[in-house]
Amino acid sequence: MVTDGQILHAKSMDILKVAESLGLPLHKVGKNFRSGKNLAYEFYTDSNRYSNHRTGVKGGSTIDLVEHETGKSFIEAVEHLQSLDLSTVSISTAPRIKEPFNWYFKTSPTFDRGKDHLVGLRKLPVNLINLLAEKRYIVQDKYGQIIFPWYKNGQAVGADVQGTLFRPTEERPYFKQIAKNSESFGFNIKVGSGDVKDIYIFEAPIDLLSYWTLHPKIKDCLLFSVSGTSNYNRVDQVIDYAQATYGMSKDIKDLENSVHICVDNDNEGSKFWKRFDKKNDMAQIVDGASKIYVDERPDPIYGKDWNDVLKGHATEYAQNLTQEKQAEEMEMA
Repeated sequence: MVTDGQILHAKSMDILKVAESLGLPLHKVGKNFRSGKNLAYEFYTDSNRYSNHRTGVKGGSTIDLVEHETGKSFIEAVEHLQSLDLSTVSISTAPRIKEPFNWYFKTSPTFDRGKDHLVGLRKLPVNLINLLAEKRYIVQDKYGQIIFPWYKNGQAVGADVQGTLFRPTEERPYFKQIAKNSESFGFNIKVGSGDVKDIYIFEAPIDLLSYWTLHPKIKDCLLFSVSGTSNYNRVDQVIDYAQATYGMSKDIKDLENSVHICVDNDNEGSKFWKRFDKKNDMAQIVDGASKIYVDERPDPIYGKDWNDVLKGHATEYAQNLTQEKQAEEMEMA
């Protein structure tokens, strides 16, 4: 057993020193420090906590860090920290004020590398990519990265950043990041001219565009990327946004089978879906409604995510539906 005092002492130990004791080299990035594969760890000296942008951990303590890196239990992690001769820090209790998002990207006059990546590698239709670039739903910055702006009521409130440079030695060969100070929102496209009747939820913008390519006849819907399965709470925000902005019905009966969960078919995607499958059960008990959320993860036979499915069927779709006809059928609001 460990005491409350030991737990508080362990949590107040300098998280940067704890990270170094665990063999995590630190790199100063902006105001914070990064470490780990693809610099997934981000350490905050003002709160003595960390996030892991790969696993979705936010606000982790020194104890959480030791547990994750060593596999120790909570008590073992506290005991491990007690055995270290490390300094403690004074933790600020003042709430952190987040700066508003601003567009800090230097835009490239061309979209050559973005098109090579999205059309050549990801097998998305060239006419669709041209259309999205023209409407600034996708932008290339001066480093050749693809920027996916998050539009909310016509204003950019964040962005996904997708690298185009292949890095064979990295766990993620292509760099991915959420733009600094992005709001809790995501990349989205309203399809069709009518009120929104369906919402399609994805993990990433490229999955969203791949699904749309494979289902060009969907309309009167909102396609939305939550940028990772850890952001499951954004689904409720998306529903509220669609109801406030795009005329989606607020009647629970009208929402039956209208929120399509299109995340990856892997372990994290399964956890994501189960959250909403439980909400289906609750809706039936409380409101007598049938299922609101629909499982539309891709069949694992064809791939883990919707871009895998597209790449595996690109030739078939090219034969059955020309890119010109497909672009005509993809009606954007």
